[in-house]
Amino acid sequence: MRASLYKETEIAGFQAANNSAKPLRSLEEWQVDVELVKIARKIKEAVSQPITVRQKSSNENTPRQMLPKTLIRKQPFEPEMILIPAGEFLMGSDPQKDKDAFPYEQPQHRLYLPDYYLAKTPITNAQYTAFVRATNYQLPGERMDGKPPPGKEDHPVVEVSWYDALAYCRWLSKVTAKEYCLPSEAEWEKAARGTDGRIYPWGNQWEASRCNFEDGQDETTPVGAYPEGVSLYSVLDMLGNVSEWTRSLWGEGLEPEFRYPYDPHSPGFSGRAFEHHTDSLPR
Repeated sequence: MRASLYKETEIAGFQAANNSAKPLRSLEEWQVDVELVKIARKIKEAVSQPITVRQKSSNENTPRQMLPKTLIRKQPFEPEMILIPAGEFLMGSDPQKDKDAFPYEQPQHRLYLPDYYLAKTPITNAQYTAFVRATNYQLPGERMDGKPPPGKEDHPVVEVSWYDALAYCRWLSKVTAKEYCLPSEAEWEKAARGTDGRIYPWGNQWEASRCNFEDGQDETTPVGAYPEGVSLYSVLDMLGNVSEWTRSLWGEGLEPEFRYPYDPHSPGFSGRAFEHHTDSLPR
């Protein structure tokens, strides 16, 4: 699980501007799904409208304020957030370059994303425990003492369901006054692979020493334990250690119901395992 944050980015005020009486973090899960479908429809309608040229106002000529590359944490349990700048990237896989590419990763295509923030590392046991203690939430697995596994405070939290991740993001949003959510499939992939369609965060050649995957590790390792596996945007642990949730829908079977090319305006793609869109992205 990893946090994502759109705070102070272009996409941040979209939902509030369209329905300020219903901020997404105040709704129940089923209500969020309904609101997201409405938003997706509005986006599609807007895209289909002709573009009219107008004169810029004086304040529009002012350059947009540069966003900080990292956000300062005000609470010890807050994840460190890394800015992923707006722009296009290559999404999906090219079977001519990657012999292990799955059919549902094709065709490889270009996709534009606005800027957003993503957690530098997966959420740790210590960070998740702060949420558990504050809310009396059930800990993952069979742990009942409200404590992280001894000696694994800085390991990524495991046995967390999709709904557990959503509950954590809602709590984090409330206590920090920032809008946190899980990243979409596209947001996670761009942060992991950069803009050039590389196979791994560090390039196209497999190197087992750069991640917790095939080096004899039978358990998780502390987040950031493999600094050589860092991505183009300085995000860590994007390969190996643990699997991570996204907010994108996949479907009910082994094959995804939402095929490439990725459509960010589709309710399914915007929502392939987690259709809850707020301003900020943990992991």
